[in-house]
Amino acid sequence: MNPYSPAELIEFSHPPELPASTKTEFGLYAETRGLGGASCGPPPVPRDIIDTTRDYALSFVISPGKLLKAVAVEPAQLPETMRRSAAALVRVVGCSSAEPGEGDPMHIADGDPDTIWHSQYGVTMGNYPHSVTIDLGREVTAKGVSFLGRRNGVNGRVKDFTFEVSLDGRNWTPVAGGALQNNAEWQTATFGGPVTLRYWRFTALNSHYKNDFGSMAEIRLVVD
Repeated sequence: MNPYSPAELIEFSHPPELPASTKTEFGLYAETRGLGGASCGPPPVPRDIIDTTRDYALSFVISPGKLLKAVAVEPAQLPETMRRSAAALVRVVGCSSAEPGEGDPMHIADGDPDTIWHSQYGVTMGNYPHSVTIDLGREVTAKGVSFLGRRNGVNGRVKDFTFEVSLDGRNWTPVAGGALQNNAEWQTATFGGPVTLRYWRFTALNSHYKNDFGSMAEIRLVVD
């Protein structure tokens, strides 16, 4: 039971932005995602992550002791932009650490070159390697990957890295690796041939400035 529809909860990012409601939404769900955000800790186990590439069946009967009449229930609808945008399916499913307030791991795949993922350096700080795992929400075929180092500073700029891909999020294949140049220009590593994947994992092994933390502005698959 909820005063807001799924579409309203997706459209508004913060509770104060939600409009006043005079209704009650009753939802029945075939699947729900398990707890765990993977922003600075573990994601849900694979069995509790919803597979956005398949359909889920749901049937039910509501009856006060005996069925009076059939009740037609329309499925919840996402906003049009989210139903059509492949980018809306992309999500972080793993991250070694992230600095709260500025280093969200989703920044590594948000299409904005001015935002960065930054491993944690405040209260606690882990040593290398640092990694981010992304679920594209669908299978794609790529022939390489491009990296963009942070533009607003040099701290944590990654030097050596590995890049792995997977179809199921459990079995991984290394497809690229080596050393990135110390700059804020796009750098591309080829796979040596087309590779089909749904998940990718970027692992930073060290930085150019011997920092214990790592940062990256953008990672983009080469699909053309």
